Amino acid sequence: METGFEYGTSSSSLTSSIVSSNVSTTAESFSETLSNLAPGTTYYYRAYAKAQGTGDKSSTVSTFYGSTKSFTTQSLSTWLTNYEMPATKASAVSMSSTKYAGRYCHDTFTETYGSTKACRYNTSDSNQKIVTHTYEYNGKVLRNYSFLYDKTYKTALWVAYATSNSGDFKDNNVGRNDAWAYDPALDQSWQQNLSGAYSSSGLSYDRGHQVAVSLRRSTCDTQ
Repeated sequence: METGFEYGTSSSSLTSSIVSSNVSTTAESFSETLSNLAPGTTYYYRAYAKAQGTGDKSSTVSTFYGSTKSFTTQSLSTWLTNYEMPATKASAVSMSSTKYAGRYCHDTFTETYGSTKACRYNTSDSNQKIVTHTYEYNGKVLRNYSFLYDKTYKTALWVAYATSNSGDFKDNNVGRNDAWAYDPALDQSWQQNLSGAYSSSGLSYDRGHQVAVSLRRSTCDTQ
């Protein structure tokens, strides 16, 4: 006897199948684990069992089907999984962690400008943190940009951001915002001094934007 499941993204087209490996000829139930499924997608499935005939019908195979059921895979956070993001070293975020705007973060911090929060993620390196800054536009909390920050070098190792996202970064001709401030999601001891010559421990830095101003002219909060 062969048992398994047929499944697919349409209830009328179960084009994929998996044969159960944990069933005997006397089992009343069986299960299987599926992998490589798309996030945020509804899948339909049904169980089947194939029985071989006996006697003069030994060459006949009869297939029996269960009722069609469905499940929906969990949607993934777009803040750390967008395709433009470099590989991260973010530590796992559990459901017991802080939740903000439908995403789980290790910590959240009120943005310096605007009414949203920045999400911070721990990494395997205690001297590095990933930060995602957000802003609100058209009633939605959106990811502005993310970066991997290094305490030793007092700078971001990479910065990732979307250049366009269904009008979320519409050019409203907002002028340049030079209101420099410490990043609220990082301890000030991790950051360069914003006054004086912008130098520390013999290293000099030019002050600049993490994201090009020309790509963030929808609102001052994005700069």
